[in-house]
Amino acid sequence: MNTFQEIANLYGQNKLEEARQLATIWIESGENEEEAYFWRGKINYRQQKWGEAMNDFGKVLEINQHHQEAKTHWEMASEILAFYHSDLLNP
Repeated sequence: MNTFQEIANLYGQNKLEEARQLATIWIESGENEEEAYFWRGKINYRQQKWGEAMNDFGKVLEINQHHQEAKTHWEMASEILAFYHSDLLNP
């Protein structure tokens, strides 16, 4: 089984920390960084680590500015971080 399949299987089983560690190892190996950063970004996104997810999706977009799914995820995480509702902060 290749690394992509292993990460996808772990992600599907909600074993996110294991999947994240494997994605990080994949990134450090220098192989197919675009896919590795994308998967780690998806994992961070699911774990609600918005800043880390945005960093990973940003790296994907540096490698391939036409990666639509990374762009969409980056924009959604940005909107989540930008959300401000004064009634929630000042009861």
